[in-house]
Amino acid sequence: MPPEEVRLALLEDAVRRLAESQHEISESLKQMVRLETVHAETRDGLNRAFVEMEKMDGRLRLIEQALPELKTTSRWVKWGVIAVVATAMATVGKFVFVDIQPVQYTSHVRVQP
Repeated sequence: MPPEEVRLALLEDAVRRLAESQHEISESLKQMVRLETVHAETRDGLNRAFVEMEKMDGRLRLIEQALPELKTTSRWVKWGVIAVVATAMATVGKFVFVDIQPVQYTSHVRVQP
């Protein structure tokens, strides 16, 4: 083979390898663009989630600040209900048991005063 043909064959081989490399680079670049798109969507989703968490954090702080007052109010309501029920029971008991006279037993004969 003449030297020009050898050089031409080597040059063709180099061009073929460059074309293959370029094709592989193109495919890798396409995949990287797809990954970047997915990454951007994930980043946006995380940002939205953190914004929502910050909103919830503010609401949670308000609830935590109001909690002692809510506990006190709950305690007052519970004892108020107990007081109302106790008063109602005492009133009902007074009307039910006021007319009952004690019964005295002597021997086997029942005597009523």
